[in-house]
Amino acid sequence: MGCFVPKVSIIIPCWNSEAYIEDAISSCIEQNYPNLEIIVINDGSTDLSGDIINGFGDRIRSFHLPNGGANKARNIGISKATGQYIKMLDADDMLEKECIQKQVHCLSGLGENQIGYGQHREIDSYGHFLGVEHSVQIGRVIDLKHLMKRGLLISLPLYPRSALLKVSGFDERLRSRQEWNLHIRMSLHGYLFKECDVSCFRQRHHASPFRISNRSPAPADEFKNLSEAIEPLKNIADPEICELLALRFWSVGRWYAIKNPSWAKEFFKAAKEYDDRNFFDLLPHLYVKILRYSNPFIAEIADRLLKKMFIL
Repeated sequence: MGCFVPKVSIIIPCWNSEAYIEDAISSCIEQNYPNLEIIVINDGSTDLSGDIINGFGDRIRSFHLPNGGANKARNIGISKATGQYIKMLDADDMLEKECIQKQVHCLSGLGENQIGYGQHREIDSYGHFLGVEHSVQIGRVIDLKHLMKRGLLISLPLYPRSALLKVSGFDERLRSRQEWNLHIRMSLHGYLFKECDVSCFRQRHHASPFRISNRSPAPADEFKNLSEAIEPLKNIADPEICELLALRFWSVGRWYAIKNPSWAKEFFKAAKEYDDRNFFDLLPHLYVKILRYSNPFIAEIADRLLKKMFIL
């Protein structure tokens, strides 16, 4: 009697990624796993992405749709998937060669309601490794509070499809922090994330305006996005959760402190609505020392100058 091999669906949303989508799809086709389907959602691309996707023929399942955003595309992919497990991959990234086989193998070592995740490597636009080292703690289990401090990239876990359906997939309102929000909601439903000894994917860094992390949202949009991302946590009466929410708003306020002081004040104000002072213990020590004798704007300028002068 043969061993049961669970089916894995790889979902790739694509929006104007003609330079990289072929590499992404090819990295999935080259997997050495026997029970696999590759779903590519062309999210209203206006470049040659659609033609490149069609060139793969029946080796993949492709859907060409009007632009609705990456999260809607991912949710459509989940609805079309027939696999027991789902792997997410962005159109400009690449899976490591034995990623799926190794992650499925790790399933046997997971406890009930545990989701396995691995590590990644960073590459430049040409596919050259950037030499960035990421800490590895095999066996570490990440719960809600850990997730709030340290997000997991979307292509690291191998998700049970049932778990994604239980939390209704991705929040389609969000334009950033979508994986942070997803993993928090999964954690609130009782799921834990366990680190496995698997190199999952290669994250590509490039200057394209179509890469989400290269965009600078307007402060009002950023405030709205963050407020929506933390909605699942708003009614939890836990002082540590409140501190972490305050830290999240304060950290974004620091980013705007020099560029847009008026909006920085809004983020600082929101932070103090969650926790008035205790979260300062979670901020960098030097910054807090300066902050005690000044205001957030002077502290930010001084902290940046000191780091630049002394490379702290």
